[in-house]
Amino acid sequence: MRWVMVVGCLGLACGSGVVGSLLEADSGRGDENDAGRDGGAIEPDAGMLLDAGSFDSGSVDGGLVDAGSLDSGAPLVDAGRSDGGRADSGVDAGRADAGALDSGTPGDSGSPPIADSGAPIDAGPQGPVPAWLVGVAVDQWKEIPNSSMSLAPVGMSVPGTNASGRMNAWNGYAAKGTDIYSVRQGGHTDYYGNEVLKFDLGSDAPHWAMIKNASTYTAGLIIDNTSRYADSAPASVHGYAHQRYIAQRDWIISVGTTAVPLNGGSPAECVAYDVATNAYLPAGSMPDAMPMSIADHAVWDDPVTGNVFHNYARTINRWNQATNTWSFNVASMQDNYGIPGVACTDTTRRRALILGGDSLAKAPYLYDLATDTPTKVTVTGDLTPTNRSHFGMTYSPVTDRFYVMLGEASGGGLYEIHPTTLNCTVKATTGGAGMAPDWGNGVYTRFIYIASLGGIVYFPQYTSNAWFLRLH
Repeated sequence: MRWVMVVGCLGLACGSGVVGSLLEADSGRGDENDAGRDGGAIEPDAGMLLDAGSFDSGSVDGGLVDAGSLDSGAPLVDAGRSDGGRADSGVDAGRADAGALDSGTPGDSGSPPIADSGAPIDAGPQGPVPAWLVGVAVDQWKEIPNSSMSLAPVGMSVPGTNASGRMNAWNGYAAKGTDIYSVRQGGHTDYYGNEVLKFDLGSDAPHWAMIKNASTYTAGLIIDNTSRYADSAPASVHGYAHQRYIAQRDWIISVGTTAVPLNGGSPAECVAYDVATNAYLPAGSMPDAMPMSIADHAVWDDPVTGNVFHNYARTINRWNQATNTWSFNVASMQDNYGIPGVACTDTTRRRALILGGDSLAKAPYLYDLATDTPTKVTVTGDLTPTNRSHFGMTYSPVTDRFYVMLGEASGGGLYEIHPTTLNCTVKATTGGAGMAPDWGNGVYTRFIYIASLGGIVYFPQYTSNAWFLRLH
C-alpha cells in the first residue's frame, strides 16, 4: 500500500508571529509567516517500499483505513492519461557522483569542493517526453497550455470563500513521480473544501483533476479551530511547505493541521492521505506533532528513510517513518528560529539546507540527516534569498544545485546555490516573459524538481498556467 502523509500542525504559521488562534482576515493575499519545502525529493526505488498490508482492509499501525467512510461521494476521477508510463527513475545513471568528494560542511579542508563547470549537464529527460516538453531547451521556461487550477472542479462552495485559496492562500503541494497532489488546500477563511486534486505533469496535456470529493457542506460541518469536520474528514488547511510524499508508505502527509477554518488555529494532528486507496486515514492513524502556536515552520524530509523533520522555535523534531512515531528535541539550531524558514534536502549528500526566516534568528544551516547534526554555515555571493522567507527551494542531483524561487514576474527571483561552497547566484533563463508573479502569499512547495522530466514545475498563482523549467 502506498500512502501520502498529511501531518497536522507544522511550523508555517498564519500571521506575523501571531500566537494562539490566528485572527487575521485571510483573504488569500497578505503578510503571513508561511514558509517553503522541497517537494522534489527523488522517489526511492520501488524495491524500498514497505508492504503496508492488503489494500482491502488497509491496516495502518493497527488502525483500519476506511477508503470510503470519509468521502462524501464518488470521487470525480479524471479519465485522462496520467504519466503515460514514464517512470520517475531518479538520477541519471551517467552522472559521476561527485558527492563523495564532500566530507562535510563548506570550508572543510578535508576534501575539495565539487568542481563547477559553469554549464548545465545536458543529461536530458529520462525516457519518452510528453508532447509539451518536446523541443524545450536547457534553461528554458515552458508555459503549459490550459493547466490553470482555476479550470478544475470546485469541491465546496461556501459564501465568503473562494476556490482560489487552493493555491493562493499560503499553499504548497506534494509530488509522486510526475503526479502533483493538492491535498485539502485552502484553510482559514479562504476556502473550506478538503478535496484532493491531481496534476498529471507526465501527460501530453497536463491539467488539474479532482480525484477525491470534498465533504458535503451543511450547517454545522465546520467546527472552529479543529482538525476535523463534523463528518470526521480532515479540515482544509494552509499547506505551506508541510505536505510531504512518503514513498515507503505511499502517503502524503501534512506536519500538523495548519490554519484551519474559521479562525486559523493550528491543531497538532498529523493527517495522512493514502494515495493507493484515495482515502484520508482515520484520526489517530498518526501521532500528533508538537503543539504549535505558529504554523509556518521549515520542513524537510529524508527520501532514504522517509523521515520528516521540522524546525520549530530553534528545536528540531523528527517523525520516524518506520515506527510512525515522533522524536522531539532531537537537535537545536540556536541561530535559526525556523519561522518562516525554508528547507530542502540535498539527496546526493543526504543533508538539508535551511535558509531564511524572521528577524529573530535566520542564520543558514546544513543538517545531516543520518546523525541529526546541524551546522551553522555561511552563504556567499548574492545573499537575497537568505534575507527572505516564504520562497520555494528544490534540489537537482543531476545538476547538483539548489534552486530558489522568490516568485517575481516573468520568472524573476530565481537563484541557484552550490551545495558545498554555498555560493548563490542569479539563475539565467529564457522563455519566462509573461509569467505571472506569485500571488504574494509564498511559493513554498509549488516549485518542485521532477527527475524523470529533467526540470522544475512551478505554479505561480491560481489563474495562471503551470510553467516548467528544463534543467538538463
